[in-house]
Amino acid sequence: GLSVPLWAVAVTHPQVAVGAGVDAGLFRTLDGGQTWGRVAGTEGVRVADVTRVAAHRVVAVGDGLLWWSPDAGRRWVRTAPPVSCEARWVRFAPAQGPGLVGCADGRLLRSEDGGESWAVGPTLSAQLGPVAWRDAQQGWALRADGAGLLVTADGGAQWRPLAGPAGGLVDLQAVGDGWRVVDGDGRVWDRAAGAGAWQLVAGPLGPTRALRTLPEGTLLRLAPDGPWRHGPGGEGEPLGLAPDALGMALLGDGTLWVLQSTATTAFDPR
Repeated sequence: GLSVPLWAVAVTHPQVAVGAGVDAGLFRTLDGGQTWGRVAGTEGVRVADVTRVAAHRVVAVGDGLLWWSPDAGRRWVRTAPPVSCEARWVRFAPAQGPGLVGCADGRLLRSEDGGESWAVGPTLSAQLGPVAWRDAQQGWALRADGAGLLVTADGGAQWRPLAGPAGGLVDLQAVGDGWRVVDGDGRVWDRAAGAGAWQLVAGPLGPTRALRTLPEGTLLRLAPDGPWRHGPGGEGEPLGLAPDALGMALLGDGTLWVLQSTATTAFDPR
């Protein structure tokens, strides 16, 4: 049922997900991605990102577009943005925390009611990439140019700059009680909670567009030609080819989806 590949996926249940089409439209699956259906009324609508808020609530954003759904994308409610915003990404903090939308001009929009209404957020010193949240208050985000990070401790109302371990950073995630970043050459650094320095833990592993860490410590690295799996010592093996990879998403059942410019391919990372 997919007429176009996806570039963002929000998983609300091991079998239920909503995807944003590369060209346009929203799609839903109820069987773990085996079949898809286009969401009525989204034909031709450019969607930049879609994310899960909590339970089956999801939010989708685009150019002048702020939508929320209470039932995993079956029904949608459109919200008027408080200012003109070409939305690039959306992320919500856990535990019913706030949500942030990143606009193309560097401004942030902020929601405290699950995406039903939005207010203009702070003006920052640098444009941000998507926020990685630890809890309802603490969030870190890479600068869009990869030259450092910004950190919030109050749900995104205020931010402070933080130096990164190097330039060219491409991905960030919370790991254990600390944080992990990776650069475009596959160098992986950790910073423990309360620590003042970054520690190189792996790499260079090779050209990298995104990184995920499985609970047992295995690294999943997205290279331009597809996903790789790396053990604790950095040794790696390709999971398969996925040319022109844009991003990846882990489903609730452990399946890894690689989102490409021409297809969406599933892999078993175990």
